[in-house]
Amino acid sequence: MSASPPDLSCLVVNWNTRQALLELLRSISAAVGSLTTERVVIDNASSDDSVAAVRAAFPEVAVIESPENLGYTGATNRGLAASSAPFVLLLNADVRLLSGAVEEAAAYLSAHPDVGAVGLALRDPDGCHQASHARFPTLRSELLIATGLGRRLLNPYFPGEREPQRTEPREVDWITGCLMLIRREAIDEVGGMDESFWMYSEDTDWCYRLRQGGWRIVHLPSVRAIHEGGASTSQMPVEMAAQLNRGKLRFFAKHYGTGRTTALRLLLGAVYVARAVVYRICGALSGPGRRAFWTTAAETATAVANVYRRGLRSEAPEPVWRPE
Repeated sequence: MSASPPDLSCLVVNWNTRQALLELLRSISAAVGSLTTERVVIDNASSDDSVAAVRAAFPEVAVIESPENLGYTGATNRGLAASSAPFVLLLNADVRLLSGAVEEAAAYLSAHPDVGAVGLALRDPDGCHQASHARFPTLRSELLIATGLGRRLLNPYFPGEREPQRTEPREVDWITGCLMLIRREAIDEVGGMDESFWMYSEDTDWCYRLRQGGWRIVHLPSVRAIHEGGASTSQMPVEMAAQLNRGKLRFFAKHYGTGRTTALRLLLGAVYVARAVVYRICGALSGPGRRAFWTTAAETATAVANVYRRGLRSEAPEPVWRPE
């Protein structure tokens, strides 16, 4: 007689974040409370002995080793295929779970069968509010993000929202994939993460597809977790900036059509070209102490501008991976 599946599958994608990963795994037990769990780490070809450290400290944790970096989406999909619980908790390695938080979120999901996924309120390590959900992107919102006007004129967390004043659950467009509790039934219906995103905007796309499928997305402002942020992406800032903006283009191309995608590419390409020029001028005029800063900023802006210049026209649509 086969054993019944656990209540919850905890999936953690890791790339060279050994210490953060170990701290996260230590925080899971208190956060899940009475829930039975299976815990899976998907390692994207780390070179910092993450796998050996996890196996030594947490022999009960299943580790999937990839010989290459599959990106966040590819690694997550491998974890989905290797897990079986009716609820799936996606976690970045730089998240710290608080006592009882996951158990409370799972209770809400269990009590609301029309909800496909829930997100928790995130805090910086110093306790400050961190945006964890937003509306679906538009040309206007992307322009405000690229120019920085959104955070200057609307709110400092744009495109996310200010710290909520109420604690009641609220329906939102999308929640961040760094900490997402999602129903397996919903995944089976809409499919896993679209691996054509590799990283960034994959959570927005997933939530968009969930909502198209009739599932609600809910944010729980009273249930909190700590998110340090940037543990993996800070290791390759220029490459990650390019991936971030490539993900935006992919989302527009997939859901909004050619016209708005072209408009986004031209609009934001112009913004980042202007940024690169300004940063190089600042670097030329600044002293040696600040020159390296402006040079890095200019290189990042140039890399992002190149993403917009290339666009997505040459890329054939890639199928959404679905778990067997």
